[in-house]
Amino acid sequence: MEADLCDRQWKENFGLISKEYPESTSNDEESKTQWQKFMNEVQRLQKGDPDAEYKVLFLARHGEGVHNERETLANKQDADDEEKGIREKEAKTSTWNINWAFRTGDGQHTWEDARLTHEGVKQAKEVRAIWKRLMHDQKMILPHSFYVSPLWRCLQTCEITWEEMHSYWRWEEHLLPGRVPIKPMIKERLREGLSAHTCNHRSTKTEIMKGFPHFAIEDGFSEEDEMWNEGKKKHPDDFQKFKETEGEQDVRSQALLDEIFDDHKAGTYVSMTSHGGEINSIRRVIKHPEFHLETGGVIVFFVKATRSGHLG
Repeated sequence: MEADLCDRQWKENFGLISKEYPESTSNDEESKTQWQKFMNEVQRLQKGDPDAEYKVLFLARHGEGVHNERETLANKQDADDEEKGIREKEAKTSTWNINWAFRTGDGQHTWEDARLTHEGVKQAKEVRAIWKRLMHDQKMILPHSFYVSPLWRCLQTCEITWEEMHSYWRWEEHLLPGRVPIKPMIKERLREGLSAHTCNHRSTKTEIMKGFPHFAIEDGFSEEDEMWNEGKKKHPDDFQKFKETEGEQDVRSQALLDEIFDDHKAGTYVSMTSHGGEINSIRRVIKHPEFHLETGGVIVFFVKATRSGHLG
């Protein structure tokens, strides 16, 4: 998919660039929207290449969380202290990463398994409005499947984004139009890079099911955060040193993508609500150029997987 990754562009059309496709020259095609033309092209490619699997991945980063807000304020304080000479300029480690990220809060704010801020809620509602506009103006369809990280800020973002979409209609070539139930699937592998930062310590399965009873949870999802607990076991004397490497996270992301691409029920158009670090990991796995995605942002990947397992 050709995309301009600037913030304004994704908000306009999720980054889709206006262009003509090989079979979009008929009068019928000329009357279609850019997204309809793109979707027709995806269908054409899939029909002509049965040994491959094509998917359009809508990767949404969660809205601003309490930890994002507090880290921004801490970094601003660092900059002010540098100007005043209180802190060494260009220090390698921020005050947030030295003092605060490993705590659960500061007495006034809590960021363990961080919740959305008011700004984060606003960002999720903005994405919902963009989806509604594109489905109305561009005749986009709802994604066929919905996956979400088990961390609370992603669950909230996913819920807010799709909570008013059940009344939208999806048109499939081989089916009559009909209302589609939206039941996001919680996937452990879609979570943020593992570390001792408490914002990434997930809630229990029981708490998640109580908070989001209309979501589905994948088989084998543990009651406690076993990925976090495993990190504690590896670093019994200094848990703060625990951090998943990029290579380890990429292996996890590859396994996630393999699972989704092997599941025919996932369909072609897939929504994934996750984190900046995990979206970057998926980007590395599919060998997409580097980019920065703001909180509440969305980027779309058009991915082809071959039977040999190559993603690109």
